[in-house]
Amino acid sequence: MPPRKKPAARKTAAKKRKAPEPEPEAVEPEADENNEGAVLDTSEADLKARFASTKTATEYAQFHGWVERCLEAARADLSGALFPVFAHCYCSLVDEGNTDEASRFLERWAPSHDDRYASYVESLRRASSKASSKRDPFRKRLSKSKFKVCLGKAARDLLGDFLIRSEHTAVLKILNNFVEVEEEGLKGVARLVDEDVVLTEVALGVPTRSELETPSGLNVPDFSTPYGASLLRDACRRPLQSQTEAGLVSRGRGPLDALKPTVLGLCIVGGDAQRLSCVQGSDDTTRCIAGFADSTVRIWRPDSVEDDDKNRRPSKPLAAHVGGVSSVCWAGGSRYALSSGNDGAVVLWDADAPNDEGEGAPLQRYAAHADACWSVHSPSSSDALGGGRIFATGGADRTCRLFSTDRTRPLRIFAGHWSDVTSVKIHPNAHSILSCSRDATCRLWDVRVDGGGPLCARVLDAASSELTRCDISSDGSSACAVSTNGMLHVWDLASGKTTASIEAHAGCAYACAFSACGAAIATCGRDGALKVWDVALLQAKGPAPAPAFSSQTADRPVLDVRWTPGNLLLAGGALLE
Repeated sequence: MPPRKKPAARKTAAKKRKAPEPEPEAVEPEADENNEGAVLDTSEADLKARFASTKTATEYAQFHGWVERCLEAARADLSGALFPVFAHCYCSLVDEGNTDEASRFLERWAPSHDDRYASYVESLRRASSKASSKRDPFRKRLSKSKFKVCLGKAARDLLGDFLIRSEHTAVLKILNNFVEVEEEGLKGVARLVDEDVVLTEVALGVPTRSELETPSGLNVPDFSTPYGASLLRDACRRPLQSQTEAGLVSRGRGPLDALKPTVLGLCIVGGDAQRLSCVQGSDDTTRCIAGFADSTVRIWRPDSVEDDDKNRRPSKPLAAHVGGVSSVCWAGGSRYALSSGNDGAVVLWDADAPNDEGEGAPLQRYAAHADACWSVHSPSSSDALGGGRIFATGGADRTCRLFSTDRTRPLRIFAGHWSDVTSVKIHPNAHSILSCSRDATCRLWDVRVDGGGPLCARVLDAASSELTRCDISSDGSSACAVSTNGMLHVWDLASGKTTASIEAHAGCAYACAFSACGAAIATCGRDGALKVWDVALLQAKGPAPAPAFSSQTADRPVLDVRWTPGNLLLAGGALLE
């Protein structure tokens, strides 16, 4: 067999492997300004904004849940820090342009703050976009002010540990920048503290301080008693004064029939109608004062026939509050008036004081409550005991307070309600104050220093829902109140027993008032109805009576009702176009 031939040596030099050709570089497509053809219609900036908004809402939800799970002793303190964080989290969502997320956040958490911060929540609802936030006075107030919250040492330690463990940077930033912790104060309540409001300079011709202290030439009693209330102590010993025959509107005739009422409507029209929060006419019907959600007060002269167009126009917007005006009332006639606001302050106004564009100027500002002041009342007649000299207030801090116009500090502070005090009324003989609250009770407080009885003389309990307004009959024997479920309740003050309870309105009832003769009660509500009830029929046994008078005002919701000394029914509201 022939030998095998050896294979020829490979020529490595000639047959070198070819190097692989480099792959073409990937060319990124140019960004389309209109984002056409993109897989997701969302930019990286949008995604970051959405993640940030979700983080803000999540942090607050976890913070809220942690406070609710805390021990009861610490939860009472820490609950005061919830609303400041809630408000600023909502504002940050709005400022970032996440209006949908902000709306969901507000609807989810607002109900937990409505019972104590209803006015603030409503202000947040109005600032639902960047454009409206820039114009809204409450948003400006939030950005420049701080909340004061009372936190004990144990609560502060717990809060610090939680923030460190959870790494909630958004909550921590809000607490550092917009919350001021104090060791003493009202627990569980956040107070929004502002700089002092500068009152309008009062022009010449306005009564001096000494004239204010001695209205109508009467000598003000000495306030240097142990409790500073000799005025009330002396006044409560005097009997009730007889009722006037008729008001100025009666023009010399006898009092009108309250069960067949003559109604005078005080209707606010135009752009102001949407912002109207409270309105009241004077006893002689020569003036009307109204408060608005934009923190202003306006005064009209509806009775003038000369130069009618001029007098129908209101005074220029009078500003002395920071936040919406919640209540207005006349004090001792048709010259002086009082207003209360969401800033917790009460302002005394002189309707005759001249200004650059008409009449009206603030005379004094009283720091009445730590939180919003929902109600203010003073005897409207100059002949009434304390008329124009004393006034009572009720606020969101759950207290009722008594003031004298010549003192900025309260003469009395009455605490006992479990929730906001929504309405107050001074008894005709000035020895008691009636208050109603969201805790569904009315309380009668004894203001006498040496009365010898308990501070709370009566607890009137028959309501099943929050009470919105209360009133006392002119003879001081009965009280009435209306509630958010439309019920009208009547009590006998001597015994404290309920004499009548009836469904007066479909939905929330706004106001109630006894007639000057005491035979009728007028009510108004959200359903747009104005009704007058016969007190004798209400207190009689049997089926619920029909109202003696009823009027439906679909486009003119009635916010306030009151009777003049001549039984003329004044109904105030807004004409919504």
